[in-house]
Amino acid sequence: RPQTWKRVNMVMTKKGPRGVKAKADKSYQQTIALHGLKARQSVPTWPLDARYGLIVWVTLSTWGHGDCDNYGKAVMDARSRVLWNDDRQIRSLHVILTEPGTPGLRLHVDTLTGTGGE
Repeated sequence: RPQTWKRVNMVMTKKGPRGVKAKADKSYQQTIALHGLKARQSVPTWPLDARYGLIVWVTLSTWGHGDCDNYGKAVMDARSRVLWNDDRQIRSLHVILTEPGTPGLRLHVDTLTGTGGE
């Protein structure tokens, strides 16, 4: 089921404050990254240093489970170092919440003209 990131818990360590992600976020991020890695293996020359356009279709079982921008951010973060080096390379992001149905994500990634994600 698609999800957005939970709030990061701040904990104090000997080195100062540190943000700790929820276990559910780590698991979801690993799942999204794994699917991205499988997709990238089908295109051996996939450039990690390009600029990208991303379309994310999100289908939930019912309305009201998060904001579009949060789903987009979750996907961009999870695919960093898998389909791109850093999510700053995403130059165009469209997130579409579809009518309720079977929960899932569908992605379309295009490389845009030029390279250099800054």
